[in-house]
Amino acid sequence: MYLMMQQEQPDDYVIATGVTTPVREFVNKTFRFLGIEMAYMRKGKDEIGFIKSFDKDKLEGLIKKKVDYIKKKVWSWLN
Repeated sequence: MYLMMQQEQPDDYVIATGVTTPVREFVNKTFRFLGIEMAYMRKGKDEIGFIKSFDKDKLEGLIKKKVDYIKKKVWSWLN
């Protein structure tokens, strides 16, 4: 990653692990980390995902933490 950031010209890069993961599994892990349980209807390209339940306190805490981080970054860029 360091070498990508040192290039003279900006470019697009893909960082891969070589492990194939279905989109559904990726979405489930991501939302589970946020305390959100997903449910699905149908299969394949017609599949629809929706939020089944979530831990409101954890979600609000993560959002507040991100907002605070972004505010600090913007403030440091402006000064």
